[in-house]
Amino acid sequence: MFFKVNELSKQAGINLETIRYYEKIGILPIPQRGPNGYRLYTEEDVKQLNFVKTCRTFGLSLGEIKQLNSLQQNPINRCQNADELVALHLKQIDEKIHRLYEVRAILENMLGCSGDDVEHCKVINGLKRIVRNEGVRN
Repeated sequence: MFFKVNELSKQAGINLETIRYYEKIGILPIPQRGPNGYRLYTEEDVKQLNFVKTCRTFGLSLGEIKQLNSLQQNPINRCQNADELVALHLKQIDEKIHRLYEVRAILENMLGCSGDDVEHCKVINGLKRIVRNEGVRN
């Protein structure tokens, strides 16, 4: 059974532009075309898009998803490669969590509006001080 791109989009819950982009960067294989020139997709394409959506839900980048695709397409690849990829991703998540806790602590210290005018606002002045002293770190 074949799907046109609109049907694939509905089946997978992914918009048309994203599907075309995934084809362009190699996350989704280039589909065959029917006699009328329309792209024709299969149930495997739906499964692949669902795999990609699941990976994106876990915060994996498109590059990481491409690596996982490459691993699963070659049966002689070792599972350890996928483990290493996910271990690195977990490390990045832990670093983000740490930075978010730092940001949270800074913002908590800025709370405490005294009811004065904006010129004396702890939030605005605190943010200005950070920009002046450090800039924003990503």
